[in-house]
Amino acid sequence: MLALAIPASRVEAVVGRCIAEGLCLIAVGGRQGQVIGCLCLSSTDVAGEWVIDAVAVVAVQQFRGVGRLLIREAIARAGAEALLAETDRDAVDFYVRCGFSIASLGEKYPGVERFACRWSR
Repeated sequence: MLALAIPASRVEAVVGRCIAEGLCLIAVGGRQGQVIGCLCLSSTDVAGEWVIDAVAVVAVQQFRGVGRLLIREAIARAGAEALLAETDRDAVDFYVRCGFSIASLGEKYPGVERFACRWSR
């Protein structure tokens, strides 16, 4: 599922880091109790500050509040004062709808503009 949000080559490292020093949340839904979304957080050196390493929701469940629910639950469980994320143009609107402020990082990779997203209390 996380390969929907990050390169498949990074999934194992992200999950390992989240298990070791962070928080992994999984949303379950549907008639069969399928996994419909997941979010991985890792801590930073700043107290109360967390990084969203990945958030993904299966296509048929997108735009139904699953991602927003995962973020709210992550804030509550982590006791987060701030959440940080980096994303591409495709996910900027999602983070805006979740209350994040957005700043362009410019063309971080050739032909790809990246964005810093920040939520704080």
